[in-house]
Amino acid sequence: MASWRENVSDDTMLDKLQLINNNKKSLTDNRNFNLKVTIISGSLLAVYAFLFIRNHPNENILIITVDFFGNAYHLLWLLTTTVFFFMHIYYQTRIDQEKNSLEKLRLETIDHLKNTWYINEHSHIRDQISRDMEKQGINVRFKNG
Repeated sequence: MASWRENVSDDTMLDKLQLINNNKKSLTDNRNFNLKVTIISGSLLAVYAFLFIRNHPNENILIITVDFFGNAYHLLWLLTTTVFFFMHIYYQTRIDQEKNSLEKLRLETIDHLKNTWYINEHSHIRDQISRDMEKQGINVRFKNG
């Protein structure tokens, strides 16, 4: 059986739909990595800061705080954690943008593929396109679902 790509022109929106979906998956992986690093680094920093405060010989919390943040390694650790947190936020906004553009293009594709339910010469191509997109997690059969 011939592939649906042999019967459809190369300038279809389906390739763009797949590209956006793959980009969204890549951004999600990056966002998840940055979130994990932020949580682990932040947790370790909080535990270390607690132990630093408990074991510090001085009783004055202001002096302990100045000692803690006066150390370049502590500041570098805090800065690194903050950078990963803001990278997580950046990737989240990019994912939201990709989701919006994917949804708009998906709805446009559904409208473009909309046709009669009667079997005709093009219905098998439409079915192949729908099955191929469904394998990649893109629903082009229904607008809601």
